[in-house]
Amino acid sequence: MGVPDDITFEGVLTTFLALLTAHLIADFLAQPNWFIKHKQARNSRLWAIALHVVVVSIILLIFTLPADISGWCDTGRILLITAVAHFLTDWLKELWLDRKWRTERKQTPFPDPCSAKLQRQKLFAFVADQVVHIAIALVLALYFYGHATTVLLRCLTLPQTILSDTQYFQFLAVLSAFIAGIPMGGHLIATATDS
Repeated sequence: MGVPDDITFEGVLTTFLALLTAHLIADFLAQPNWFIKHKQARNSRLWAIALHVVVVSIILLIFTLPADISGWCDTGRILLITAVAHFLTDWLKELWLDRKWRTERKQTPFPDPCSAKLQRQKLFAFVADQVVHIAIALVLALYFYGHATTVLLRCLTLPQTILSDTQYFQFLAVLSAFIAGIPMGGHLIATATDS
């Protein structure tokens, strides 16, 4: 599809917010704690991350399902790029944390998993992981500008004749902030209080 000549801020933002909302739902609401534990365990990491990427892809497909047949090629590209990038990002994050834990164990025979140093490393890894995921969504939004005119988003926002473009992306911004705010806030509070 490429970047068209008539690119607008609102069009890119709408596409970005659709991708961001799908990411936030997949990474926070659709990922229970037991699933995160399996991603962190060395013996179940591969299948847990692969299964998480399948969930991410299904939710992303719902948010990018094209309203017409001409959009299926772009949807496939968005899904493939996101799935590969999400898998690699999550895999590298867990490998980095695992390496940090092993380094800590070499220095201290019985390191405290709740130590301030390890908690800072976990927080850094979490923030870096989210920054990469959001950056990928932004790059995809710039490249696949206007792809957010999907079946689901048309249903969510009512017909475009009722909502202006400004109202459309304001709705998606509020929805994304709400979805992100609750789980991310809980994660940050849990990390800060070591609980």
